[in-house]
Amino acid sequence: MADREYGIGRGLCAILPDNEILHTGIAQYQLEVLERGLLLASTGSTYDAVSIGDVASQPVILPPIDEQAAIADHLDGVTAGIDAAVSLARRQAELMREYRARLIADVVTGKIDVREAAAGLPAGADEQAGAL
Repeated sequence: MADREYGIGRGLCAILPDNEILHTGIAQYQLEVLERGLLLASTGSTYDAVSIGDVASQPVILPPIDEQAAIADHLDGVTAGIDAAVSLARRQAELMREYRARLIADVVTGKIDVREAAAGLPAGADEQAGAL
């Protein structure tokens, strides 16, 4: 969903739902589902593309607008916990990458001496670590 008005060029299209018949929240959920089908229909050598016909032929479910609002609210509530967990996992993975890079830099520059710790490892542990 665009956060403001944008100019689009060749190879892009905008989908502008009629807010009187399609709730914005439902439109977003349906677009997420339709994306998979559009990716399957996409063609191209430089970048994947779909035609306006591919986009226009996608089915859209249109229950009454008040039902759409209720469905969107329910889905927002159900997915909030999942979204939070995914966000936390991504942040933790990023912190681990940063920690790993910092640790490697500190060992390489001699800020951390690992000779003593390496001496306590079982025989062959360095080869096993290299295989990972």
